[in-house]
Amino acid sequence: TALADVLRRAHNADIRLLSGHAHGVQLDDFAKFKALSDTFNVVSTGPDRTGQRYVSTIEGKGGLPIYGTQWHPEWLLRSQAPANETAQESLSEAVRLLAGFFVHEAT
Repeated sequence: TALADVLRRAHNADIRLLSGHAHGVQLDDFAKFKALSDTFNVVSTGPDRTGQRYVSTIEGKGGLPIYGTQWHPEWLLRSQAPANETAQESLSEAVRLLAGFFVHEAT
């Protein structure tokens, strides 16, 4: 999916997402709730404060334009100090792609 591609690019740029949640929905629990698993694809998972993996990004199935994150995309530029100029360029590109994705979906 387009959102998954954007997140994959961010991951390849070694971008760590701010995710300090304690009450996320674990993947197996997500799968148990048919209404969730029939409506949404899991795009990403992440560790909570205790190290348990939870569903961190979802998107609607079949082109349904519903997206959800349980991490803070707005913190990408503020929560990290890039190690060098190349890392800064990668981070900026990932933020641009993510913002562009959501703007495109909203228009």
